[in-house]
Amino acid sequence: MTDSVEIKPLNGLDAAVAAPPAKAYTLRAIFLSALAEGESVLLNPLYGDDQRYAMDSLSGFGASFAREEDRVVVEGAGELKAPEKVYIGNSGVSMRFLCSIAALAGRGGEKIVIDGDERMRQRPVGELLDSLRTLGARVNTALDNGCPPIEVAGNSLRGGRAVVDAEKSSQFVSSLLIALPLAPENSELAIKGAFNSRPYVGITIDCMKEFGVKARDEGDRFTVDANQSYKPRKYSIEGDYSSASFFFEAAAITGGRVRVSNLKRESLQGDKRFLGLMTKMGCKVSWQGGDVTLEGAGRLEPVEAGMADCPDIVMPLAVACAFANGESRITNAGTLKYKESDRLEAVRSELVRMGVEARVENGAELVIQGNPGGIHGAVIETYNDHRIAMSFAVAGLRVPGVLISNPGCVSKSFPDFFEKLEALRY
Repeated sequence: MTDSVEIKPLNGLDAAVAAPPAKAYTLRAIFLSALAEGESVLLNPLYGDDQRYAMDSLSGFGASFAREEDRVVVEGAGELKAPEKVYIGNSGVSMRFLCSIAALAGRGGEKIVIDGDERMRQRPVGELLDSLRTLGARVNTALDNGCPPIEVAGNSLRGGRAVVDAEKSSQFVSSLLIALPLAPENSELAIKGAFNSRPYVGITIDCMKEFGVKARDEGDRFTVDANQSYKPRKYSIEGDYSSASFFFEAAAITGGRVRVSNLKRESLQGDKRFLGLMTKMGCKVSWQGGDVTLEGAGRLEPVEAGMADCPDIVMPLAVACAFANGESRITNAGTLKYKESDRLEAVRSELVRMGVEARVENGAELVIQGNPGGIHGAVIETYNDHRIAMSFAVAGLRVPGVLISNPGCVSKSFPDFFEKLEALRY
């Protein structure tokens, strides 16, 4: 892809589009099918960078993957091999999940190094490693800074009771839940402090159940029986609310209408809350069968929202708030500092670049003074972050002169995003 893409404004929006496959469900299905013994078929999978890194890394543990256009056939590893080194780019899910899975691999004592790119080496996993040590795993950070590269001793995870600090990432909990059913001892995880992005743990437990393994959610703790085994199966991936949010954002800021198919109304995805937030801002949402339609309003109202459970939709919400008439406040968003970029600072910086007054307060709040008449085009720095690129690209559907730098970064979660964005014109 080119170094930058200019987004042309729309004269009007009345379009239909299908939501891409869910990133979270696809990744979990890849990991769980790899841990099963036998053949699984994953239908309607997402093929993004994270999925590619996950499949490549799990191949080192003994699983195999055959990619087809609308499915991936997985031959599970059964007994996990212990690769010497695994590289996962900037896939946070893969890094966190593999920290626990690697501690199940091999016959015992093998050294497995899990590494990533420059940004991944800045993303913390110390709290997860503390819990793993309590559960018997021998893990440490190669640079002694709580960040990758991670060194794991094979076949060292035993199980037991651990306290998990999930404030920075719910992926710490999901990682442990996925691995502990294969450990030799029963386990209990007690949650310490704030539990951000909790709906993603619900998705993890739901996927585990589909692959034949149980974990019990008891509110402030989770319990897992030992010596379970994942079962291969055919599994269909539902549509992704976080990716669909960009289409809803488009209708909201242009005052147009978009109908999105392939979304599950009763989904466990926390990002479906974006529809409710757009309703609060004045948009109209309606369902018909498996399709949801959002109609933008002539005037967007500001909103105040706590986003601890759904931080991935802060970026499109923030851009929509820039077009609202008044001050919006997005709170409980501190985990965004630990994502593919420091998303709080990235959003603030790029909104200011477009003429919008925005500031970060208390390290976890984003305050935006909507200015629909004063927003102007700019070259948007994406920080190699797919969600920054997509959120600000949508702004270009209303404001001329928006250029997105490094547009190829969207391959992490939505490889054909710009083609889908362009198709809204027809």
